Amino acid sequence: MSNEIVKYENTLNTVPLRRFTPVDMNIFFALVARVRDKGVNEVSFTYDYLKKISRFKGHRNFNEYLKALWEKLKTLSMESDDGERYKSIVLFTQFEIDRKKERLSVKVNSDYTYLFNELQEWTRFSLEQYTHFDSTYSKTIFRLLKQYRTIGHRKFKIDEFRRLLDIPKSYKISNIDTRIIKIAREELTPIFHGLTIVKEKRGRKVIGYNFSWRPESKKSDDFSKTAEYEKQEALRNIRFNASLTDDEKYNAIDRLLGLKLGSTKEDVLKERAYEATPIEAEETDHQSEEQFLQAKVDELHKKQKSSTGLTSEEVNDLTRFQLRLMNLKKYQKRQGDKKTDSPEIFDNVSDNNNEQNNPKKEEVKPRAYYAHIVKVLQQKEKRYKARNAKLPEKDLINLTQARLYVQRYDLGVYY
Repeated sequence: MSNEIVKYENTLNTVPLRRFTPVDMNIFFALVARVRDKGVNEVSFTYDYLKKISRFKGHRNFNEYLKALWEKLKTLSMESDDGERYKSIVLFTQFEIDRKKERLSVKVNSDYTYLFNELQEWTRFSLEQYTHFDSTYSKTIFRLLKQYRTIGHRKFKIDEFRRLLDIPKSYKISNIDTRIIKIAREELTPIFHGLTIVKEKRGRKVIGYNFSWRPESKKSDDFSKTAEYEKQEALRNIRFNASLTDDEKYNAIDRLLGLKLGSTKEDVLKERAYEATPIEAEETDHQSEEQFLQAKVDELHKKQKSSTGLTSEEVNDLTRFQLRLMNLKKYQKRQGDKKTDSPEIFDNVSDNNNEQNNPKKEEVKPRAYYAHIVKVLQQKEKRYKARNAKLPEKDLINLTQARLYVQRYDLGVYY
């Protein structure tokens, strides 16, 4: 499924998927992906595939579910009305459920094979990306924007927007903003770089919505890269989207990672509170906070090299002091302060005056580097535990620091 592409003629985008649930939409476009270039030939699907692709988790009998879905699919018809004749034709001529073999077979109506064969103007997107969205409105907007993926903008008049998304007539603009636009902005920002959604007004009346994003290259494909690459790219799109508020960014990360809404914000606030916790210290008037923190780091590094080593509590203290020192230096840099002459926080203490007076700049390596360290040291830790021994303090420090960097990458602090 990871590299399955949905591709069809643009006319299909004009057909509203009325009363379709997210699972219904997932299965429908799984069918669309597989019937491409098959003409009127029968195409079969296993139940296991359909359940997996659609994220079907209900306790409902799947046979009964498919029968209910067929009733909805029968309403998907292409209509034409020239004033004298009205014509409506269903999309599929066959929808066969084999309960014993647990397979579904479909055939496309011969009048509609042009939608999936020898395409001239088409919409294309990743099935995996599509099925990830929870909102049916986000799913529809995603398809409509993908039709213009290389253009980078699309405008909708309000009546057209309501029709294509099958928005209830009772929805006021305030309902559309909170129940559709807000969620779509959070769900689609990871996919569309620089996505902005602006209401078009005439006076005080909203007459449409304008969507814009960085256009995709005509040579780009929709094939999924590695899961880690896609996640980091999505986090960058969230982090650098200037149109999102902080809360919307937190929600976007939660939706991307499948977390409960509010989880990222809670973690960030806890981290900030932890970093801001006063450190018990005997600071003198002439000793700055930076000098105090550096002295603590140096003291713990020195003890680490001794025969006694560090206790687990001291390892946590070292990590805490290092984190505070790192944030302090970043704050000074933002304020335009002069560079300090203290060594970098993760470097060992050096007696070389030249190194002290000319410290190296802190270099944040790629996430994969720290993730590899975590993996290696976790395996080493297991081997030590098997011998009823503790991981050496130096390795424990490195493991703690590496985990910290991985966490910050995942929260979008680094990119």
